[in-house]
Amino acid sequence: MAVVEVITSAILQPLFEKLASASFLKFASKKEKEIDSELKKWELRLLEIRAVLTDAEEKQITNQAVKLWLNNLRDLAYDVQDVLEEFENEAWSQTYRYKRRKSKLGKNLVPSCFSAGIGKMGWSKLEEITSRLQEIVAEKDLLDLSEWSLSRFNERLPTTSLMEEKPRVYGRGKDKESSANNVRYVMHDLISELAQFVSGEVCFHLGDKLEDSPSHAKVRHSSFTRHRYDISQRFEVFYEMKSLRTFLPLPIFSPSYNHLTSKVLHDLVPHLKRLAVLSLAGYCLVELPSSICALKHLRYLNLSYTEIEVLPESLCEVFRLQTLGLRGCKKLIKLPIGIDNLIDLQYLDISGTDSLQEMPPQIGNLTNLHTLPKFIMGKGLGIRELMKLSHLQGQLNITGLHNVVDVQDTELAILKEKRGLSELSLEWIHNVNGFQSEARELQLLNLLEPHQTLQKLSIMSYGGTTFPSWLGDHSFTNMVCLQLRGCHKITSLPSLGQLPLLRDLSIRGMDKVTAVGAEFLGVGSSVKAFPSLEGLIIEDMLNWKQWSWSNGLNQEEVGEFPNLRDLTIINCPMLAGKLPSHLPSVKKLSICYCPELVALPEILPCLCELIVEGCNEAILNHMSSMPSLTTLKVGSINGLVCLSSDFLQALVALQDLEIANCNDLMYLWQDGTDLHELASMKHLEIKKFEQLVSLVELEKFGDLEQLPSGLQFLGSLRNLKVDYCPKLVSFPGGLPYTLQRLEISRCDSLKSLPDGMVITMNGCKSSQCLLEELLISWCPSLKSIPRGMLPITLKSLAISWCKILENLHGGIVYDGGDRKELSLLEHLTIEGLPLLPFPAFEFPGSLKTLEIGYCTTQSLESLCDLSLLTELEISGCSMLESFPEMGLITPNLISLSIWKCENLRSLPDHMDCLVSLQEFSVYHCHSLVSFSKGGLPPNLIEFEIHYCENVTDSMLDWGLHTLIFLKRLVIECTSPCTNMVSFPDDEGQLLPTSLTSLYILSFKGLKSISKGLKRLMSLEILMISDCPKLCFLPTEGFPATLGSLHIEFCPLLKKKCSRKNGRYWSMIAFIPCVIIQDVRFLQMKSG
Repeated sequence: MAVVEVITSAILQPLFEKLASASFLKFASKKEKEIDSELKKWELRLLEIRAVLTDAEEKQITNQAVKLWLNNLRDLAYDVQDVLEEFENEAWSQTYRYKRRKSKLGKNLVPSCFSAGIGKMGWSKLEEITSRLQEIVAEKDLLDLSEWSLSRFNERLPTTSLMEEKPRVYGRGKDKESSANNVRYVMHDLISELAQFVSGEVCFHLGDKLEDSPSHAKVRHSSFTRHRYDISQRFEVFYEMKSLRTFLPLPIFSPSYNHLTSKVLHDLVPHLKRLAVLSLAGYCLVELPSSICALKHLRYLNLSYTEIEVLPESLCEVFRLQTLGLRGCKKLIKLPIGIDNLIDLQYLDISGTDSLQEMPPQIGNLTNLHTLPKFIMGKGLGIRELMKLSHLQGQLNITGLHNVVDVQDTELAILKEKRGLSELSLEWIHNVNGFQSEARELQLLNLLEPHQTLQKLSIMSYGGTTFPSWLGDHSFTNMVCLQLRGCHKITSLPSLGQLPLLRDLSIRGMDKVTAVGAEFLGVGSSVKAFPSLEGLIIEDMLNWKQWSWSNGLNQEEVGEFPNLRDLTIINCPMLAGKLPSHLPSVKKLSICYCPELVALPEILPCLCELIVEGCNEAILNHMSSMPSLTTLKVGSINGLVCLSSDFLQALVALQDLEIANCNDLMYLWQDGTDLHELASMKHLEIKKFEQLVSLVELEKFGDLEQLPSGLQFLGSLRNLKVDYCPKLVSFPGGLPYTLQRLEISRCDSLKSLPDGMVITMNGCKSSQCLLEELLISWCPSLKSIPRGMLPITLKSLAISWCKILENLHGGIVYDGGDRKELSLLEHLTIEGLPLLPFPAFEFPGSLKTLEIGYCTTQSLESLCDLSLLTELEISGCSMLESFPEMGLITPNLISLSIWKCENLRSLPDHMDCLVSLQEFSVYHCHSLVSFSKGGLPPNLIEFEIHYCENVTDSMLDWGLHTLIFLKRLVIECTSPCTNMVSFPDDEGQLLPTSLTSLYILSFKGLKSISKGLKRLMSLEILMISDCPKLCFLPTEGFPATLGSLHIEFCPLLKKKCSRKNGRYWSMIAFIPCVIIQDVRFLQMKSG
């Protein structure tokens, strides 16, 4: 952006705008002649400066002196704004104090508070600016800058984002008349300025190298990327920025998983008195300090996605605030009572504030509000407060309409005149006792008619029996979305068919509607009903019996739903008869829990997805041809014995078939059924999943004894999953060679897999099969893997909890010659196979991940020479005593976990050779007495050891201090730590300084945390748990880098860490996240 534009916007606008404002002139009325004289001097100087700005912009590229002159001019511009705003803010403050005194002492109070004028300090600042302007002009002459005529200047100066035609709500945007040039100016957006003004000393990003700018005194706008724990050390440089206007963490909106030291809010922010933009969004803040009122320049305050419950009343003294963001503050219960004092407020975002109970009184005084997403009707708040909010735009959700006392007040709300609203939601609380007056409810809703430009409308829990005539009127030409929910007394649907642009319609919970007919379509004109409707949902219509066309009309005459793409009907238990017969554009049809419905629409030429659940099985027997259907999901169809031949013949394009909870199904199809029509099927799934990709599943068929013959002829089948078929014994005929994934689980009667696993077809060789994943679990009758070899294409094999499986028949490593070298197996899981003679085979060298669990093995010699292995997990091998003598020859191993090997006495030797190992964890190895000879792997990043109570090696022998890359260390109930009285050592010899996370768990004898902890200068997270004797924290304090401190089950420390007179509170108060016995202290005061 051109420097000339910045200076023009920053100097000319505030001078002519601010000084001409009524509030400033009233404040300065005692010195009006003197001020007028000063302004004339300023105007002459400014005209001289403006005349040379364009020339200066061009010359500053090659002339360093000119560039410096422009920088000084820019600094002066900001100082002008600061001075003028101080005067203006003082005027507002005095006005506020006068109003408060007047309300207390009486109407005849004389406003003597204005008599002091601007004072000596104010005059001093004005004179200083005058002097600096004179210096700038004098330097201009020395630089030999050429003047441009005003007309040439205006032609040269392009329109930028700093000169808006409409007011902006982030910065200082408010249209005002300038007495100097009678031009309407709009103050620029500070956020936009921060994004565009990316050079020089004005902007600063915390990621920048500090040495590049020795002084930060001139910084006006700052940004920084949030860390999970933002400690006070990060913000030390901000104390130099006394003129800072913008404090902006990025991204602007973020979930509240980040923590900020309380020192920022309670110490730094009050120090930055010129802040105009302050964002704390996304931090786990629980309070905003009352000192916020000191930020008199504040225009933008964003507290979105914080955990704040209550805002301080002092916020209402930040009179010039224009934007207050509270989006997603789910714990916020109320707004400050005096918020109506913020008369400049334009943007109040309270969307997602689920706990907010009511609006403050007199909120209607915020007449400049453009954005108010939610208006909560409390018992003491009249809806007439909405009347004054004439500028509302975008979304408005009015809740608590059952609290309206005087229905006539509703007429004063005049929603019909609020043209800027695009989304409106009207919500009552459903009165289960039926005390609502139906006539009164109709009158209320009738008076809440919105403007006809509305795009989205939602009406929830309305208590009337009919809807007003305006709902569905064709004059709502912009309506694209309509939702009617929980209007339990409604007896007939409104006429909605003539809304020309309606795309999405949802109707739920209309208990008393028994029929839907021509009145719903709104027929009577030449326009087709629902000409633009694409999505229709009808749900929980408990007494709806018929969808009919009365008055002699048939569907062809009405021509309804020409563009309907998605039709969903759920839980309409009495619905019978026919649905609309001709739905030419429907692509997805869902019919769920409509047991009386026996037929689908007759003509569905474009249908791609059909969901039928909880319906009569006859509905499947009346399916006509569906040439486009690719996905069919069938669930909870009682009485369905098999899929008929006619049914299957209609599925010529079917690729996905899901069948769930059909307990009466004996078999899928009858013998001899021609399956050529299913040549495209890739997935056959029977399970209650919303949508699974690349799965074929047969599930929950309690009586299914065998899979249908001919399954092997499904030439496109890619994925098959068989789950919970307790009577399934075998796979007659085998499986198609096209299978890529096979999963079998909870098949209690399954004794064997098909010989050869896959069936060759059309001359294909077995080596040409595509099977890559085989998963078998919880099949208690399975004795063996097939007598033939597993396909060499397998990449992943998992066999678990098949308790009588005796052998793998060489299926993992192939017999003879080069077959072993051809193995593609990369992932292997063997778990819960107690009868497997392990290891009776050698693992293939291609393995990358290996999990061995709950197997009866005493040795792991077969782990040798797995050079590609990256992950190894061994768990529940209670008989395992040792690792191979030569150690683990796994040079690429990255992760190693050893769990519940109760007889294991030592870790693998030569672990110091595992240079790739980064994660190492040991759990519940109660017999472990020593670590590896040679020490731990040198490049560990994470190390955990839990419940190894018999380790005899000293902690120094563990060699933790040599692990220079170690970031995370967890030690729990492991000797010799359990007997240590102080931890770590004072000299800092036990732990590496690289640690960022340290967990001290179940040190039963521990009494103090030593000063050696202070040496961990990278520590961010510290958790201390279950140390019953611990009573002392280090007097030297914690590392400055600490962002999270969690102490639990340490009873002697709990009181010492309390906010009230706790010995250690001052030590931990500024840590961003402190949790003491499940009580979080986030952004709390230090005292």
